[in-house]
This record gives sequence, C-alpha cells and structure tokens, in this order.
Amino acid sequence: MGTRGRKRLAWLTALVVGLVVLAGCPHKIDSAMQSWVGHDIGEVMAAWGAPSSSYPVGAGRTAYVWGSFVNTGSTPGYVQAHGNYATYTQGQTMGYQRSRVFICDASGRVISWSWRGL
Repeated sequence: MGTRGRKRLAWLTALVVGLVVLAGCPHKIDSAMQSWVGHDIGEVMAAWGAPSSSYPVGAGRTAYVWGSFVNTGSTPGYVQAHGNYATYTQGQTMGYQRSRVFICDASGRVISWSWRGL
C-alpha cells in the first residue's frame, strides 16, 4: 500500500474511532437491549424484523440472533510496476460483524440478552 493509501486508511480509522467514542454507543445499546426484557419475542420481531437465526439453548429457552456486517469503508486498489509487467492489488472492504442476541423462555418472553459490535 502506498503512502497515500496509508494516510487515507489512518484518517478513516481515526474518524470511525472518534465517532464511536463520541456517540456513547455501548450505553445506548445496553439500554435498548434491556428495554426488551419481559416482552414477547414477537414484539421484538415486529420492531426489528426477522432474526438472522434462532436456535435452542436448553431448558426450553431459545436464542434469537440479529447479525449483520458493518461496512466502514474500503481501501483503494493499486498498481505496482515490476520492470516489464505490473500487478494489481484489489482494494479491501473494511468492517466488522455485529450481533444482537435475545434469550427467551419457553413462553417466548425475553429473559436476557447480549451484543457484540457497535
């Protein structure tokens, strides 16, 4: 990666980190997730749409997972000369996986939750 690409990547990384820190996202996510405890999973689905997956976790409980890839940008591709030929390196997509998980009891009531990724 050339100097220009590294500077762009550093700028983009600093921007993303700055926005996350300023937004106070973890507290907001905790509050949003906690607000669903005691509600029927059907209410969550009505608000959030269908989960990405669900699976039994034992004792009559079920985990419902909403997952997605968060694209934070991409690096540019570049051409590198090698004497009488050149190679092209394709740009890379940057991002991370995030998930929101609700655990429900046998009656479909949300009893706990977890999340990963802003």
